[in-house]
Amino acid sequence: MRKALLIVLLIILGGAAGFGLAVLVSHKIPAAVLQQQSPITNYPNIPYEGPGYGMGRGMMGRSYNGQEPNTSATRITMDQAVQDVNTAVSAMGSDFEVAEVMEFQQNFYAVVLEKSTGRGAFELLVDPYSGAVSYEPGPDMMWNLKYGAMGSRITSTQDNTVTLADAKNFAQQALDTQVPGATVEGNGYAFYGYYTFDYQVNGQIAGMLSVNGLNGQVWFHTWHGAFISEKELINE
Repeated sequence: MRKALLIVLLIILGGAAGFGLAVLVSHKIPAAVLQQQSPITNYPNIPYEGPGYGMGRGMMGRSYNGQEPNTSATRITMDQAVQDVNTAVSAMGSDFEVAEVMEFQQNFYAVVLEKSTGRGAFELLVDPYSGAVSYEPGPDMMWNLKYGAMGSRITSTQDNTVTLADAKNFAQQALDTQVPGATVEGNGYAFYGYYTFDYQVNGQIAGMLSVNGLNGQVWFHTWHGAFISEKELINE
C-alpha cells in the first residue's frame, strides 16, 4: 500500500514539475518577441526585382538589399532610378506616391508618402547598378509602427509622442556630438513612429539620420555613402 502511494506521489510530483517546466519554457520568449519574428503581411509588396538581381529576405520578414553593389556594371541615372521606384510604388497601392529621390554613392534613396494624409509611409532604396527596389533597413524596418517590422500597432499614445521640434533638437544634439559643425536641414519627414532628417556640413547635404518618435533615440543612416544629387517629385 505504501509503495502504491509512493508511486502515485511520484507521478503527481513529476507531473507538477513537468507543468512547471512547460510554464517556464512557454514564458522564456516574450510574446512580443515571437510576434516580431513572424513574417509581416501588412507591408506593401515590392512587385519588381531588377534583371538578374535577387533581394534576400530581411529581418522579421522584411525584404532588403543585402548585396554589395555590382560596381562592374553601368551606374543608372537619376531619371532611371525615379522611373524604377515610381513603377514599384505604383504597383504597391493607389494611396502611395514618391516625394523625393536622393542619389548617394551606395544607393538611391526614396521617400514614399500616403496621398490621403501627406504623411510619410516608408523609405525605399534603389540599387545604383541594377535598379532593384528594396525597403530601407534601420529605422524604417524597426521603428515604423504602421508599415514596418512592428506592424500595425498604432494607438493614440504611441504615434510620435515626441514633437517635430523636439525631434530636431535631439537630432542636432546628436550631430553636435558625432558630426561637429553639421546642422539639421529642413523639417524632414514624419513617419509613423519616427522622423527622418537630412543634415548639412558647410551648406552641403552630408548625410541622414532618424529620431524615434517615442523616446528620441537617434539612428544615423550609415549605409548611403557620399551624397551626389536629389530630385523633388511632389512639387514638380
